[in-house]
Amino acid sequence: MISLLGLIGHKKKHSATLLKVENKESATLEITLKMDKPFHYPPGQFAFLSFPQSAKSHPFTIASYDAKGQELRFAIKALGDYTSQLAKSLRPGESVVVEGPWGRFDFNAHSSRQIWVAGGIGITSFIAQLEYRLHRNEKHGPVDLWYCVSDSNDVYFAQELAYLCRNTGVTLHQRFADKGERLTASQLMASQEPSDQVHVWFCGPGAFASALYKGLQEFGITRRKFHYDHFSMR
Repeated sequence: MISLLGLIGHKKKHSATLLKVENKESATLEITLKMDKPFHYPPGQFAFLSFPQSAKSHPFTIASYDAKGQELRFAIKALGDYTSQLAKSLRPGESVVVEGPWGRFDFNAHSSRQIWVAGGIGITSFIAQLEYRLHRNEKHGPVDLWYCVSDSNDVYFAQELAYLCRNTGVTLHQRFADKGERLTASQLMASQEPSDQVHVWFCGPGAFASALYKGLQEFGITRRKFHYDHFSMR
């Protein structure tokens, strides 16, 4: 009955105004929303967005952190008909319904070393976490961020990412498939501490996650230590 009446997530719906719409490189749309009321969330979460052009809501990872909860940023990759049309149809000033936050992709696991792996647009979850750490100015254990893209021209948030890593003490590594640079479990675990002290966070394509996790198991990385953003609604 809750589903039939359209009440799923009803208490987590918020009103917002489309503040900015920017077409970025690699067929990516970046939008910024101004929330009518403060919207607080842990970095790594996602929200369903409903635009006036469509009756259906779609999930997108929040690509920013605002301590006051006043603004949300999303980076939307054109991967299908719906996302491809958004760049042509969205206009600043339009009303947007935000449902969330949702998801359990957080960074709360206790470990002496963290390894982050982002594939393509999956970097958005880590951008939010980096902004959070910069704002809090907290000291953390060693973190390595491995950012992997298919094409060396498809690096999202390049300058911002470098700045955030530099100012939060996160070591940034980049791998470009078009240059023959393929990330392996052996590269991730080279010169690492014992596996019981290492946790891995992954956000990217499912096939990439499966291949990487299979290799990491040989180094003692269990499912409990492999935090994967299972961002699939189908």
